[in-house]
Amino acid sequence: MDTKFSLLTYFLVVVTRVASFRRRWDMPLTHGPRYFYRLHVGEGFYEGAGRKLLQLYRALLLWPYFTELVAFMVLMAHQNYKALTALCGVGLIATALNQRLSLAMISRAAKKFEETEIDPAPAAITFSLSPRRLADYTHPVFEIVLASVITLTLIFLALTRAEMGPPLLLLYLQVGFLLLKKAIVDWRAAAPLENSELYLEVRERRRKLLLFACDFYRGALGFVMIKQAVFQVTTDERWRWTLQYLYLGVTIACVCFAIVKTNELYALYRKIKPTRVRGSKRLTPPDPNGFVAGGLLYFDRDNPAILIQGPRSVALNAGNHRLLLAATYLVGLMLLIMWTSKAHAATWPESIHQVRTEAAFCAGEIAVWPKTGNVSLN
Repeated sequence: MDTKFSLLTYFLVVVTRVASFRRRWDMPLTHGPRYFYRLHVGEGFYEGAGRKLLQLYRALLLWPYFTELVAFMVLMAHQNYKALTALCGVGLIATALNQRLSLAMISRAAKKFEETEIDPAPAAITFSLSPRRLADYTHPVFEIVLASVITLTLIFLALTRAEMGPPLLLLYLQVGFLLLKKAIVDWRAAAPLENSELYLEVRERRRKLLLFACDFYRGALGFVMIKQAVFQVTTDERWRWTLQYLYLGVTIACVCFAIVKTNELYALYRKIKPTRVRGSKRLTPPDPNGFVAGGLLYFDRDNPAILIQGPRSVALNAGNHRLLLAATYLVGLMLLIMWTSKAHAATWPESIHQVRTEAAFCAGEIAVWPKTGNVSLN
């Protein structure tokens, strides 16, 4: 049963990646045939020098897939099905990084073919003045059900004197996803003055898709808590597989929904031009006296930006309250993970391998989710 479930999960991940492959394949054509990604290269570019650059970009995209295929065949030859989860995670990370690096490298090569536009891309920008609240992006039924599940599960586990480390870790991750949702809602939406409605609509759709992903992972964490409570009552394997296949079915439905919405979002990208104003030019220039540590850090509580263009490279604004909150949260998460692992190892030393396998599977699922960050509006 474990073997069948591992193979099924792996092939579902592969199907999801295939569904998003077309977007990666045509990424240089996101803004139409007159652009190589964000560079305006004019008409006929892909009939001349641009054809080789596009072919090179697409060839670079393929090597992680061939490497993963070889690794998969080796694992199947040795019947090492447990390693499929790790292969999923490594393959997803390698594919995403390779696509980013390949696009950046080929874009630099295409830079020499850049042409001045007759109708240049918009440069002046405006910010949305419509106030956004987290409550506007919250579904009351989902929040009530999730809060009830978490509360009742924690009470039940405490009454049965179960190990409380893993549930507390899951609760802490819930808090982290709520903070992430708040940051996504508060993120400033910039758009050019020309045709700003379409740009803001793309921003809004991308925001809703990212918030849906956050809610999905919050629901997944709640499901894991239910699973822990059920296993506290019974050790029947039928319950275990029922819950796992139920979770897998809900995941498939959510991922299919996200793929559809992502395709709609990329269809809108093809209707807009890339803006010429980068993020560092939107804000008031930083105070030169605010840089420390050789320009790696910057302190200014009044500046809402997290990344600041420094004298040598991009610097972190250590005075930003969101950055400080994120750093504090990550430190707390690492301490909680170490405490939970130590307590769990002392109580259940024989199940450490299973816990690590499930953690790797969750990490693989997060990487599977259709990404919208490959295309920037600014």
